[in-house]
Amino acid sequence: MRTRSRKLLVGVLAVLALTVSSFSMVGNMSTAKAAEDEGLQMHRLYNPYSGEHFYTASDVERNACVSVGWQYEGVAFIAPTDGDPVYRLYSPYSGDHHYTLDAGERDWLVRDIGWNYEGVAWCSKSTGDKCEKAMYRLYNPNAWTGAHHYTTNEGEKDWLISCGWIYEGTSWVSMHEVFTQGTIEATCSHEGYTGGTTCATCGKKFSGSVIPKNDKHLHTTYVPAVTETIRRGSEVTGECTYVTCNLCGEEVYRDGDNGQYGNVDGHAINHLNAKHGYHLATVEDWLAGLVTDEESNAASEEAMSVMTWHHCPLYYEEVVISPAHTHCNDCGKDY
Repeated sequence: MRTRSRKLLVGVLAVLALTVSSFSMVGNMSTAKAAEDEGLQMHRLYNPYSGEHFYTASDVERNACVSVGWQYEGVAFIAPTDGDPVYRLYSPYSGDHHYTLDAGERDWLVRDIGWNYEGVAWCSKSTGDKCEKAMYRLYNPNAWTGAHHYTTNEGEKDWLISCGWIYEGTSWVSMHEVFTQGTIEATCSHEGYTGGTTCATCGKKFSGSVIPKNDKHLHTTYVPAVTETIRRGSEVTGECTYVTCNLCGEEVYRDGDNGQYGNVDGHAINHLNAKHGYHLATVEDWLAGLVTDEESNAASEEAMSVMTWHHCPLYYEEVVISPAHTHCNDCGKDY
């Protein structure tokens, strides 16, 4: 069963992963590259379907991911424009991405595990600058996708460890540990914005960019069908059957389903025991084996002997006023 569930998940992830893995990183990296001393803003995105975090310097990849449902989480770190290569790999089985400085790990994943090598994603270089920050690498032993996570945030690292993730040390070096403010989510009704990014150490600011409108409806509400019971003139739509007590006149049972009476005698017995002090064997007593079939039948006959049946036509029926639908909270469209 676990293998089958994983195959189903892979089918869902393939649609999302196809867009991510179909771009050339080398060709798109230059579009995100500013001045040499500013490095590359590495965007972090989250896949709510698989739990994977994805990192890219490419605005094209970032926008493509957002358009198919990934959530943009801001700039994760600033990568140098040269230095030791950080390799990016993709698993066609799980839809997961992996990043590593280790050429041996890269080759092992490709040769022995079946991962696809996608090229150099960014670079890592330590110059001893005060703004440099090592990226922490963590592993989730219970995850099928999104098994590795990378962050410069020590608080996030410690929280993940407390949740059962395994700390695997540092992975590469970021030029700046940054935080992002003013991020605007791209929806079907308006463009988004990556926000402004600032170095937590020196205060250096990095400009943001626009994220195109999203083709998907991200924030929706399910609206159930609205029905109403109305009278259709003099047209008879069914038969209403009900039973009243001869001792007090109270209605003890009603059934409008064309004479399908159900457990009428059970209702009658409960009514007489509760309202008139009878001590008749109940259906529950019979189900529990406390009374015989003969005793149960006798109780039913006695109860129904003081009940009166009534029959009347039904003129009402339920009609659908509004069918069930999904409402987009952003653009207001119903579908």
